[in-house]
Amino acid sequence: MALEAARPEEKTKGGENVKESISWDFTENVRNVVQKLEKEGIEGWGIQETSNIDKYFEYIKISEPYGCTSGTCAHNTHDPAAPMIRLVPLRGKLIELGTEEYENYSVTFYALLFKDKTVYFKLTEPEHYWATVSRVLGTSVPEYMLARLVNIQE
Repeated sequence: MALEAARPEEKTKGGENVKESISWDFTENVRNVVQKLEKEGIEGWGIQETSNIDKYFEYIKISEPYGCTSGTCAHNTHDPAAPMIRLVPLRGKLIELGTEEYENYSVTFYALLFKDKTVYFKLTEPEHYWATVSRVLGTSVPEYMLARLVNIQE
């Protein structure tokens, strides 16, 4: 369904109670959210805001919370319900370098490229626990992941 709205300065027939009319501010809000959700980023279940990465990313909830919602559960073997989160870079270009899969978790490395520097991040996704994102040194990225990007410079 495409949203069509009259601009605030335009008058609509029938007054404010016309069902066919959608307010301009609502339409703009929806368009802004859709544009934000179309941006690439780092995605994980329940990623929490941390001071070492919040200066690089905007946190966007991209789903309703899911997982254990029991009020009587101690959550000893899993985390409680949480939404999927997408971290969208505030600036720079984000490149996914690669993922390593292990028995109960996966690790994905990213590079955030700026004109004057590169900042590296690691997404860790345990099987039953919230994902974490941390800033890491470039030397922490497996060499084979960087070697695959040799054509990016050419």
